[in-house]
Amino acid sequence: MAKTFALHKTFVNVNMDTLEEPFPLRMFLTGPGGTGKTHVIKALMAVMKGFNSAHALRFLAPTGSAAALNDGMTIHKAFGLSICDRASKHSMQTVDGKEYFGSSLSDLSRKHLETNFKDIEVLVIDEVSLLQQELLPDIEAGCRYGKDIKQWWFGGMMVIFTGDLYQFPPVQGSAVYSRIKERTTIDKRNLSKRIGRMAWNSMTDVVYLHQQKRMERDPEYAAVVRRLRLRQCNLEDVSLFNERVVKTFTYQCGVDMEGVEAIAVVHMNLLRHSINSYKAMSNCSTEHVITCCARDTIGR
Repeated sequence: MAKTFALHKTFVNVNMDTLEEPFPLRMFLTGPGGTGKTHVIKALMAVMKGFNSAHALRFLAPTGSAAALNDGMTIHKAFGLSICDRASKHSMQTVDGKEYFGSSLSDLSRKHLETNFKDIEVLVIDEVSLLQQELLPDIEAGCRYGKDIKQWWFGGMMVIFTGDLYQFPPVQGSAVYSRIKERTTIDKRNLSKRIGRMAWNSMTDVVYLHQQKRMERDPEYAAVVRRLRLRQCNLEDVSLFNERVVKTFTYQCGVDMEGVEAIAVVHMNLLRHSINSYKAMSNCSTEHVITCCARDTIGR
């Protein structure tokens, strides 16, 4: 624990200084995988729990699997957004001769936000590389409605974005750091991107964690992974990764998946499901296997 706090002293100092500043903190906590970003967030959650303020922190992520790591929820569920609604609904509205940004949040969603965000003081959004620039306006507007504070970015909440921008970008839409072309038509989608860009540029602090902890006992492999992250692999790195290719009829030197602890990385979920099903069947102690299918309806 002492090493963890010493390693992330900068993060703690920034947060402590924020308590004395009149402006709310909006931080981007980043660094390669294995440098302790998740441990920092867990430490923050532990501190707030120690001060009986765990209810004032909300942990969100673009995907359910990432949100579940810290007992959080998806961004869409937290803000009452539909994942099927891919068309932007942002617009500029004129009131008393002045232009205001209008969000796509419904009246029901706004009531939901007021109920669930009025006591939230710290908002953590993980896996920021998967976050769409077009989605940021809904998040930002949702925070303002939830806190009923319109004059501050994100409703005056302390916001911490965390993740590694070198990882996968959004499946659809633009990454949060995407530049806006000067000469573009101001349609609804481009307006969303412009507001998202402004929200992202409102960050007040950036903390970059660089000390590798997850692979500190294997510095050579850590160096290979670092070059892979930066798209700077050499031929030796490629050969090392190819040693983990699954054994096939045409590639007899690959990993034998008959091993109980064999691990393989694949590029499609369909192939992953097939391999997992095969492993489950091969480890079954009986000839008859019962497969149960379930539909997730939680939160619907």
